[in-house]
Amino acid sequence: MHRARVVVRSQLQAARRNKSTTAESKVVSSGGGIRDIPKDYPFLFQLGVATAKTSAADLVCQVG
Repeated sequence: MHRARVVVRSQLQAARRNKSTTAESKVVSSGGGIRDIPKDYPFLFQLGVATAKTSAADLVCQVG
């Protein structure tokens, strides 16, 4: 668990470092909104998908 936390933290820090501070790049990068999350944060996105999928499967098994 600790290793995953370190990986997530390092990916977030790298993403912050790569963001440009110019107004032009902010306009271009803000166009996609929620659709850019998988591209910008692939590890966190897959973590969320896997968690939601597993939770839904557990719920179906427990209720059914």
